[in-house]
Parts: sequence; structure tokens; C-alpha cells
Amino acid sequence: MRNKVEAELDRLQNEGIITPIQFADWAAPIVPILKADKSSIRICGDYKVTVNKASKLDQYPIPKIEDLFATLAGGKTFSKLDMSQAYQQLKLDEDSKQYVVINTHKGLFQYNRLPFGISSAPGYSNAPSKVSYREYPM
Repeated sequence: MRNKVEAELDRLQNEGIITPIQFADWAAPIVPILKADKSSIRICGDYKVTVNKASKLDQYPIPKIEDLFATLAGGKTFSKLDMSQAYQQLKLDEDSKQYVVINTHKGLFQYNRLPFGISSAPGYSNAPSKVSYREYPM
């Protein structure tokens, strides 16, 4: 498991998703989750012991099925999107980065993009996608 954690940390750093730092006021331990393919992992911060306790939960409501069908009415195109790394597509502003630091055996890393484990992350990741899909005619 340690090798998989190191490989994932290297990937995240190479893609600019995390940056090593020396000091942090907030640092969460990591929770490595084995993915279904059993060969790769997802690194989650255990933010319930840090920032999730102090943050206001910004929830994005799950739409009712009737509303989804109404939105799709008259549509002519179907598309399947891979949202497996959707959180990590959203850049964090500089003020937010200090709160999403993970503590690993390789040191401290600060996220530059929305990480897994933040309690309000589903709201932040779903709201922009709903707005951006409206731009495309159905």
C-alpha cells in the first residue's frame, strides 16, 4: 500500500494538484482508499478532524427525478461524461489552500484543487456543472 500511496502522491504533485509545503496550521491525516480496479488508490484527507469541524456545510440539493426529466425533455443528444476526478478539476483560491493540507509520510502537501474528503465538496463540484451544461442546446 505504501508504494501505491507514494505513486499517487507523485502523480498528484506532477499534475499540479498538490504542492509540498514546510508548515501548516491545518493538516489532516490521509486515508488511502483502494479503487475497484484494485491496482490504484484515491488519497482522501481525513478532514473530519480538522476543517470539516470548523466549516459551514454548503450542500447542493440532489434534484428530483421529475426535474431531471423536465430538463431533458426535447433533448436529441446523449453524452456520457467521466467524472471520476471531477473534484480535482476545480481550482482553489489562495485563501482556501491553507485549510486543505494533508500530512503524509513524505511530508505536508497543500491542495491546489478541490480534494476528496471536504464535507462541502459535492456542492462545489455539482453546482458549476449544472450551470455549464445549460450552455449546450438539447
